[in-house]
Amino acid sequence: MESAVEEIIRQFNSSYFLKEFTFFPRKISKSKGGTREISDGLIWLGDSVIFFQTKERGKVQKKPTEERQIKWFGKNVLGSAVCQMMGSLRTFEARREVDFWNLRGQRRRIKYSALKKKHYVVLQPLAPVSLPARVSRKEINNG
Repeated sequence: MESAVEEIIRQFNSSYFLKEFTFFPRKISKSKGGTREISDGLIWLGDSVIFFQTKERGKVQKKPTEERQIKWFGKNVLGSAVCQMMGSLRTFEARREVDFWNLRGQRRRIKYSALKKKHYVVLQPLAPVSLPARVSRKEINNG
């Protein structure tokens, strides 16, 4: 089921990048069974692609503090979301090519090897307590 954040991302991307280049997430079978979702959406332009992953925070039980927010962000965004994104991309790479549907409902086959410029964006909705920039804007080099 699509989250509110995924829908907002899709609306934003379709407004700025056109519906032809904005794609829905795709669930594919893993080699060891089960399924994996290839990102929460993507933008594809020739040999460049931007993969989006979202992480939403559930209901906060304790009073939000900067320290708790930093801990949650580290565990769920920098840990879980990045791990999930990399696993999705390994699955995509192993499949070599995957069919995706854009926001116009058109199927496009994307070949992993043709993607020369890959960008990964992990998004989190506004936090109850602002995160310091040193924490919230982290660049991870995937080599």
